[in-house]
Amino acid sequence: MDEINNLSYEQQSISPDLILDDVAIDYLKESAKWTKIISIIGFVLIGLLVIGGLFASSFMSSLPGEQFAYLPKGIGFLYGAMYIVIGVIYIFPTLYLFNYSKNLKSAIATNNSEELSKAFGNLKSLFKFIGIFSLIIIGIYVLGFLFAFFLYLAMV
Repeated sequence: MDEINNLSYEQQSISPDLILDDVAIDYLKESAKWTKIISIIGFVLIGLLVIGGLFASSFMSSLPGEQFAYLPKGIGFLYGAMYIVIGVIYIFPTLYLFNYSKNLKSAIATNNSEELSKAFGNLKSLFKFIGIFSLIIIGIYVLGFLFAFFLYLAMV
């Protein structure tokens, strides 16, 4: 068993050339279409987030009436900046997804293994980004719960 774990990557591969059958190629073509649609929707949503962020600041600062007097003065800027930051963060996974789709279509059309490697590299980067980002968000939640718990203990 230890001999298998100590083999290099090249020694572990069964065949140096991977051959994809027609069914696998059809699945890849279909995934390229859907990932392109999803990435285009993502780019549109990023645009809406950034536009919403730009207008949130001016909109919230111009709210008339005493019912909004309790809002802090800089809250509009804070909301606007938050939307823009979310849009900037969302650019990376959307771009990875779009590049996956573009490179995969090119690889299938030209039967180019380098393009296929680029496509899978983008897919790997997408999942790596989502994994790291998910861990960061879970860490923020844990810190928030701990902060709330210790704040509760301090108040009791």
